[in-house]
Amino acid sequence: MFEFLKASVYALIIYPGIACILSLVLTRLCIGLLPRAGFVDMPDARRVHRKPTPRGGGIAIIAAFFLTSVLYVERHASAQMGGFVAGFALPAFVIVVCGLLDDRFSLASRTKLVIQILAGVLVWVVGARLKFILSVELPDYLALPLTVLWVVTIVNAFNLIDGMDGVAAGLGFLSAVCLGLWGGLQNSSAGLVAIAFILAGSCAGFLRYNFSPASIFMGDTGSMFLGLFFAYAGLTCFGKPATLTSLLIPVLAVGVPLFDVALAFWRRLVRKLLDPSSSGIMTADMFHLHHRILKQVSSQRKAAIRIYLLACLLAGMGFVVLLFEQTIPALGYMALLLILLLVVRRIAGVELYDSARLLKEGISRPRKLLLILLAVPAVDLLVLFVADLAARRLLHIGFHEFWYDFVCIAAPIPLLFLISGSYRVLWLRAGYEEFRQAAELTLTGLIIGSCLFAFFCDKFDREQLPAYLVLFSLLAAFGIGFVRFVLVYLGMRMMWQLRQTGVPGVRNTRVLLYGGGLNATLYLNYVSGCATSENMSFIGIVDDDPALAGMRVFGLPVLGFSADLERILARYSIDKIVLTVRRTSPEREAHVLSIAERAGVSLCRFQAEELRIGDFRVE
Repeated sequence: MFEFLKASVYALIIYPGIACILSLVLTRLCIGLLPRAGFVDMPDARRVHRKPTPRGGGIAIIAAFFLTSVLYVERHASAQMGGFVAGFALPAFVIVVCGLLDDRFSLASRTKLVIQILAGVLVWVVGARLKFILSVELPDYLALPLTVLWVVTIVNAFNLIDGMDGVAAGLGFLSAVCLGLWGGLQNSSAGLVAIAFILAGSCAGFLRYNFSPASIFMGDTGSMFLGLFFAYAGLTCFGKPATLTSLLIPVLAVGVPLFDVALAFWRRLVRKLLDPSSSGIMTADMFHLHHRILKQVSSQRKAAIRIYLLACLLAGMGFVVLLFEQTIPALGYMALLLILLLVVRRIAGVELYDSARLLKEGISRPRKLLLILLAVPAVDLLVLFVADLAARRLLHIGFHEFWYDFVCIAAPIPLLFLISGSYRVLWLRAGYEEFRQAAELTLTGLIIGSCLFAFFCDKFDREQLPAYLVLFSLLAAFGIGFVRFVLVYLGMRMMWQLRQTGVPGVRNTRVLLYGGGLNATLYLNYVSGCATSENMSFIGIVDDDPALAGMRVFGLPVLGFSADLERILARYSIDKIVLTVRRTSPEREAHVLSIAERAGVSLCRFQAEELRIGDFRVE
């Protein structure tokens, strides 16, 4: 596994060191020369720096990288690395010119997007292509747009994260080191590892002057170049038939920038759907990852270090996945999924809040509702695709005529959902009957698909056919059910997030529920879905049922019995008590009211009942 280290230890030290020294010298020159050419970043409301600072310094990283890489290729006579550097140079030239023009004249976002798409097409032309997903070969009409999408996404990921001193350069250094180490552990050539380390050295030299307080910014010239390198390296090193782990490696290497751009797209898309007159998806805002962390720590150095630690966490998960790849790969993937869920829950509060508002306000708007409904069949197709891939990989079945086989076995399920009207179900607010119907349709679709597959796919290995059909059916049924369960959970979670976050600028009212029965859940559902000017923070529940003592009910702790009410009001600074019991005696209600008045707490009753309108009766 570590043969690449034994073969070229000096190359992995000397050449990155040369790149670092070159970058240091060139960056120092840029600090003096760039302002004279008009490359200056002026402070404004969105930027975090407070004085004019030279920008466009990424040219030092680029020059150090290419000079050192050419030196490495010449000294080691590596045709493979020569092809890598030469192929990368053409799209890199386009991106660098775009970056320099933007740093000097501030190009429109749409203009930059067009140039990034051109660079993605050039990446395809020089031979770095996303031709495989796992071992399934993609036709050119799918591979080309996916390659361009990959390039544009990674380029913009680094471009967006470059909003604070030292962040993009530091992440570029960490991503390059991780990519190099992972490439070595997967027995990639020593040259590819060395090229990654050379970029790391170039970033390290620039970081000396870019870390807070920064003397120079890399600008779009540097950030887009870094994104292009990682996009190109990912396609070159890992764009061949590979395992799921190999596909995850380039993604985790740039995990933090990708996470930030995913949050930005999510946030801006939801806000555009909420308010069509708001700024577009390409418009900058103040909610990027570095902005949020900076608000928490009030120091650019500390914020940058936190972002570095997050990058190391994602990189570490990549090593965990590699460690378990040959033994228990599912364990590594589960750990990675858990970490990602925790990170999203911890960081994506703004996006969850806006999504809850869209869920709450957009249901009555047909266009927004249509977008939500269209997402379900797309996810179903993805689930069926992954189930087919997984079944073939686990049973060591080849991928000959994969797409034909996939249509035969998978098409009946979404068609049945479509014909039955199940895709018109709003799964964010679904109930038992919808789950029952989905289970019946899934089972019927799997039976029809299995029959079609057995009849029409005559080139499939008949000995493995029963095992394949059973395994695919289990994975597909689990995936489709899991997706719908997650949608229901997200619907409840986002509405709860909306209620707990409340209206900005309004003080939270600390609420205690008196009664933990079914009426309490009716009340919680009611306040989650209604629009009020009052922000409510639910503290807990008081209930006299001994079985509930010390338990959590509907996500809230049971704090004690009614006899403990005075103590609870004083300890938790309660503002309001809501009676959520169906019936209380007048004496009990008067007792609770007297306690609430002494504590200066308001008392309300929630009551759900059916009221007759008019005098008409059905005989």
